Amino acid sequence: EYSRDYYLKVMNKIIKIIVPIFLLIFMVWYYFAGRTKVSGEVFFSEVVYEEKGIYYRLSAPNTKRTYTGISKCYYHSNGNIKGVMSIKNGLPDGKWIYYNRDGTLKYTLTFEAGHLIERNNHINWKQEITMSE
Repeated sequence: EYSRDYYLKVMNKIIKIIVPIFLLIFMVWYYFAGRTKVSGEVFFSEVVYEEKGIYYRLSAPNTKRTYTGISKCYYHSNGNIKGVMSIKNGLPDGKWIYYNRDGTLKYTLTFEAGHLIERNNHINWKQEITMSE
C-alpha cells in the first residue's frame, strides 16, 4: 500500500512531464497556424509584406504591426497598375481589384475579415469578340 505523499510525488512528476509537452505542441501548432491565402491573392508592395496570410506594415526590426489601409501595386515594366488591395487589421477586407498589363480589368476578389466571399473573372471585350469569331 502506497502513502498519500507517494501519490502526490508521482502526480507531480507526471504533471512536470505532460504540461511542458502539451505546451510545446500548442506552441508548434500556433506557430504554423496561419490564414491560408486564396488562389489569385497576389500582393506586392513596398510598404506592406505578407507572412502566413497576415499583412504587416514594414517597420523597425523585431516589431510587427498589422496593416490597415488601401495599397496599390504596379507592373514595373510599363508603370500600369496591377492591383488595388484593401486590408483591415492585417486581413484582406473589401474588394481586391486586379488588372492586366494593358490596364483592362482581370478579376476581383471580395473579402470579409480574411475570408473570400466572392471571385469575379472578367474577360476583355476585345478577347471575347476574337474568341467568338
